[in-house]
Amino acid sequence: MYKIFITILIVLLISCSSETNEKSIDLNEPSKNIEEFTFSNTEILNTDVNCEEFDTYVYCISKTAPVAKKYPKWGTLTGYSPEVFCSTDLPILVCSETAKSLLAAMMEWGSYGNAEYWIIGSDKTAAKNLTDLNCHRRKERDQMRLEDCEWKHGPNGDHGFESYRLIGEESIRTNQPSGSAGLNGDRGWGFHYFTSSIPIGLTDYFLYIEPWQEQKLAFHEYFHAFQHSFIETEDYDKRDKLLGPVWFNEGGAEYMAHIGFKKSFDEGILSTPIKEDTTNPYNFKDAMRNKLEYAKMSKKEVCPNLDIGDMSYQNDCNGASYDLGTWAHILLESKQSAPNILVDKFYPILEENGWEKAFNKTYGISPEEFYVEFNSFINMSTNEQIAMLDKIIASYNLK
Repeated sequence: MYKIFITILIVLLISCSSETNEKSIDLNEPSKNIEEFTFSNTEILNTDVNCEEFDTYVYCISKTAPVAKKYPKWGTLTGYSPEVFCSTDLPILVCSETAKSLLAAMMEWGSYGNAEYWIIGSDKTAAKNLTDLNCHRRKERDQMRLEDCEWKHGPNGDHGFESYRLIGEESIRTNQPSGSAGLNGDRGWGFHYFTSSIPIGLTDYFLYIEPWQEQKLAFHEYFHAFQHSFIETEDYDKRDKLLGPVWFNEGGAEYMAHIGFKKSFDEGILSTPIKEDTTNPYNFKDAMRNKLEYAKMSKKEVCPNLDIGDMSYQNDCNGASYDLGTWAHILLESKQSAPNILVDKFYPILEENGWEKAFNKTYGISPEEFYVEFNSFINMSTNEQIAMLDKIIASYNLK
């Protein structure tokens, strides 16, 4: 079970993509639908959802929060519902639980702008129907030409629907659970755009995969939207630099996803669907221990001489950069007098200061000094490292 969990974690998270990663299509001009205005009801109040099953797709939104009719100024707290679109070959639970998890994440960190989350199953016809819907929406909103959108979601496109469909198809065919999700839109579109393969933990394809893994993944992806909401520039290279190294960007999203999911679970905002073979309900400390043990194993066996600051999406130590990054954030936050420093302090000062200066101002240490400290930390005993979680659990009032 542990090995299966680790394998899935790597595959699910390794493809998280930058919101400005669509460099092949010229979308530098802002959408005509983007308008600046003030939205008065900025809170998401609950995770109640309404799902409609149409002939060609399933659509889930909040029961109480409105759906955006216009795109607000970037980085604005709005209180808008996310829109979740699912292909018809997936159980409705996939759509409803993803929508609930996104709403819970918005309750934790705020609803910034508006978001679309597209989930693609394995069936070709169902994926084609979802592609048609998506491409007509992009065309109508002046975000892509129809032919460009159809090419993107075809067999040769980058992070398109067909690539996500094939992940699900291959997973089912080989009986090897895997998945992928990412923030794959363009800053110039003015909203947060997510795509996902089958969230296998919310299906019956692999009964031993826990649903909470998929709920937590939605938190991880939405935290990327939170991160991007504090970066105003539309320049791809500047945005990429501001996000910082992979360990910080992805590790921060993974760490805060676990914190946010655990808080939502403790407070009764979310509950985990029960599956027939469910044997491992979510436990924060166990999840962090699993990450630590996998990260230390990979660091030792795969990349003993690679510092976390030198890891990249292309050279990520067999996916361990996510888990090492999670523990790097645990180490950083354990030294603070108050929790949530990443959300409350770092991102609000990021664009004005740049990544390195914001890091120094937030944590009182330079990245280079921290890397030396982290190298010493990662070689400590597991029990010493795990003991650090007690302060994190207490500071966030986790149960």
